[in-house]
Amino acid sequence: MKRLILFACMACTLLVAQSRNKTSKVKFPLIPVAADSVTIEDFFWYGQLQEAQKVCPQLKANPWNVDHRKHLHALSADWQEKVNHLDLTGRVKTETQKDELHSAVDIVKQSAYLALATGQSKYADIMETSLYNGVCGWQNSDNPDNVHLASQTLADMSGYAFATSKEHLFVNLYITSEMHVKNKQLDVKMMTTTSTPWYYQMMFQFLFPRGKEEHMVLHLRMPNWLSNNILPNFKYNHYQLKYSLLLNGIALKPEMKDGYIVLDRVWCDSDILQLLLPTPIRRVTLANNYNEVALQKGPLLYSFISIPENTFIKAIDPIHSDFDKHRHTNTLSGKCYDDSMHVAGSFRAEPYLFNRKNKEARIFIPFKP
Repeated sequence: MKRLILFACMACTLLVAQSRNKTSKVKFPLIPVAADSVTIEDFFWYGQLQEAQKVCPQLKANPWNVDHRKHLHALSADWQEKVNHLDLTGRVKTETQKDELHSAVDIVKQSAYLALATGQSKYADIMETSLYNGVCGWQNSDNPDNVHLASQTLADMSGYAFATSKEHLFVNLYITSEMHVKNKQLDVKMMTTTSTPWYYQMMFQFLFPRGKEEHMVLHLRMPNWLSNNILPNFKYNHYQLKYSLLLNGIALKPEMKDGYIVLDRVWCDSDILQLLLPTPIRRVTLANNYNEVALQKGPLLYSFISIPENTFIKAIDPIHSDFDKHRHTNTLSGKCYDDSMHVAGSFRAEPYLFNRKNKEARIFIPFKP
């Protein structure tokens, strides 16, 4: 019996090795997965899309057309210059001729284009940052043009989230969804379950209509908010990256390429892949000013909606994260101190996108390292 099991394992290993030898190189640009092939079931994104549909009932996703013949070097250089001036809210501060939303939408689209054209995660990272903080929430704007622009950008989201190239499947955004990809090399339905953007615990299940198994190269983006250098001109408290990747309960040590976890193997219908990413609360200061701090958890920027006057927070104090079931959002809280270093109360912070209209909400508050 042991010999049979050993033979089966060797045969499976040989099959995977043979499949890897046949793996074709990624061809750029990547092909975005069509919107009608993706069913969004995510609580957060479903709510965003529902708000968009309310104000724009005839809303439909626009097809993506990535022309790889464009001057990528010049486009990338322009993108980097914009990122050098990117605000925490997802807009480019130097684009004074545009309002916040138009600036955020433009950087989302440019980042998405470059992500598809190059397969480099740094572009998808900025796309995610500006999408969450710069576009979401604008469906309730008083400006009809902005309402339509934000709603259309959100409707196009599935084209940003998943892309393919032959047997390669790229996941740029983690969204609870069902997606079907079919081309000459690949026919797969992937079910994603996650609680993003609050907690990044993802489970992927697969179904292969052509058979019970199929060779696929899966590329999973490792978000930049897990690193220590996220946006220029800002300083983030140090964080040591730790994550877990399990296939059928067995830990994997995958290859990393261009900011993506790469899994090249023969997959089975019964496979369950789990990716567990911590969602740290990051303290963010301006690179040249350590006297004020903002908070970010995962990709979300938070704004302080309740804080006693003339108080500050300490760098060494813990910050608590809780999900508010009544408001359907995550909240952060912690202690505040007065000039005598005595506890003077507590603060409460919520995602910036939900408090964009709240004039009393603040992104930065006094801080003592």
